Amino acid sequence: MWYQEIGPKQDVVLSTRIRLARNVSGIPFSPKMTAEDANTLWEKAVSASERMGGYLTAQKLSDLSPIARQVLVEDHLLSRELLKKPLSCGLLLSSDKRVSVMVNEEDHLRIQAVVAGFDPAGALDLANRVDDALEEALPFAFDPEWGYLTACPTNMGTGLRVSIMVHLPGLTRMRQMQQLTQSLTKIGLTVRGIYGEGTEASGAIYQISNQITLGVTEAEILEKVTSAMNQVIKLEHTATRELKEQYEETLSDSVYRAFGILRYARKLSSEEFMKLYSEVRFGMNLGILPIEDTPELRALWVTVQPAHLMQEQELSPDARDHARAQAVRTVLEVL
Repeated sequence: MWYQEIGPKQDVVLSTRIRLARNVSGIPFSPKMTAEDANTLWEKAVSASERMGGYLTAQKLSDLSPIARQVLVEDHLLSRELLKKPLSCGLLLSSDKRVSVMVNEEDHLRIQAVVAGFDPAGALDLANRVDDALEEALPFAFDPEWGYLTACPTNMGTGLRVSIMVHLPGLTRMRQMQQLTQSLTKIGLTVRGIYGEGTEASGAIYQISNQITLGVTEAEILEKVTSAMNQVIKLEHTATRELKEQYEETLSDSVYRAFGILRYARKLSSEEFMKLYSEVRFGMNLGILPIEDTPELRALWVTVQPAHLMQEQELSPDARDHARAQAVRTVLEVL
């Protein structure tokens, strides 16, 4: 999984996600779609994916348990919006879980590629390969003047959304996130929470993405996002350096307290874990906490989310907090 891997500029950027919005000509868009239309779309999408020689596996959401669906959301492979769809819908998923295609979300197809670290070009290449393969079998709705046609006008044109998942504890501590958000908004980027639109940041983790898809090329979108993200990374490094220079003893105490709680706690809520985990990752980046950055440690912020903890059995909120603490202790005990 991408969240176990190390990618470029991993100290700040957790992941890069590319999303391409596509619709199929001859099938009504989401607001006008009937149950028959949805079934037709699903069958066409599955048939088109089979041309890729087994790279994508089809999975109808109605065949998955609520927990299994939520695990996919926590893995950032499935949107919360798709879970609410009453019509036939599902997911086409690659075996390495880097690429997923949501079928019948807001648009007919949402092609997504997720990679570790900051690699928009690499993620776009993955998404474009799937996009090209599907387009060979499916007539995408496209206008020479307006580009790819989408259910929401804000996605028209390229249909490209670049979302960068970032960990910004330095800027958050320095109370600079509001100013950064305003600056990014002015150049057509937006800052959202950990699961995208309508969600809050948790553990100083944010998503930064482009807002404009019409009237620009894919290359121009990538150039803008890359330039802005390089500045964000530089600002985070500056904030981190200044914090360490001015408050190293205080930061050291905070980091080791967080590590101690995670290492020995018997109960941890999701919110508490994310705050403490952010502190530990911050301490590692500062060079204060000399522990090994293992795949299991990198993955913790995903693998101790509620649905992941309940893949084997349903747990009450209190039992989940116990299970989360146990899972964290198991990982930290070997460091």
